[in-house]
Amino acid sequence: MISQIVNLQGLAELLASSPHTLRKNWRSYPHFFVGDGRTLRGARFDFDDVLRFLKKRDRAYVCLENKKQKNMDRKIQISGQAVQKRGISNAFKSNGLGSPKKGRVAGAEEDPFDLLSGCK
Repeated sequence: MISQIVNLQGLAELLASSPHTLRKNWRSYPHFFVGDGRTLRGARFDFDDVLRFLKKRDRAYVCLENKKQKNMDRKIQISGQAVQKRGISNAFKSNGLGSPKKGRVAGAEEDPFDLLSGCK
């Protein structure tokens, strides 16, 4: 069986990816160089080696995700009373705190904190 040796453009076509995406991380794929330089222009990829690399990497990623899920399943949940946050109510309610003030301004229902007591 003859292995297929390609440059970055050929690898992008075979992997159905854009060359721009592969250009960002081409050094992580198994490659070798032809010519004098050690740049992307001289890099060549054996398609079979790249496929083996991707399969091995993705299998390791799936196994890692499965381990994380199993660890999450093993955690114990402690039952207890849920914490409820209190919101601000728009309705005027008396909490029974304090005593009624003398000389309240008319319309005190609209002024629950007695901010208008000095206004006449």
